[in-house]
Amino acid sequence: MEINLCGLKKRKVQLAARCSNCKLNINDRDHIFVTCSFAQGFWVWIGDVLRWDMQQFSHVLSVWELFQWMHQHYCNSRILKSLFAAAIWHLWRARNARLHDNIAMSSEVIARHTLIECLEVQNASLNDLVSV
Repeated sequence: MEINLCGLKKRKVQLAARCSNCKLNINDRDHIFVTCSFAQGFWVWIGDVLRWDMQQFSHVLSVWELFQWMHQHYCNSRILKSLFAAAIWHLWRARNARLHDNIAMSSEVIARHTLIECLEVQNASLNDLVSV
């Protein structure tokens, strides 16, 4: 899908041309969630905690490849069911906080929040099963 930038500018839609985290690359989906140095720091921290083979991860260049990679290598992980969605959500929130509110958080802090949320979801699911 091609975006008509002229049409958006006429409507006075502001576009963030550069990534709000690294200030280097164009602000697109794959960059925000995968290839940005901020996102890579996030995934490295998550990978260290979950003991992922991060050398295999270095070939991931898009959100779709990230999803496939996680599913292919870690599909038996219970935390994986909520990790992908939570990670995308937290990276997006961090990007918007920096862009719109000038609030910067480290990729490690965001990764911790993501894992904590996933563990809370997993524990809530287990508690629901036990109480039935």
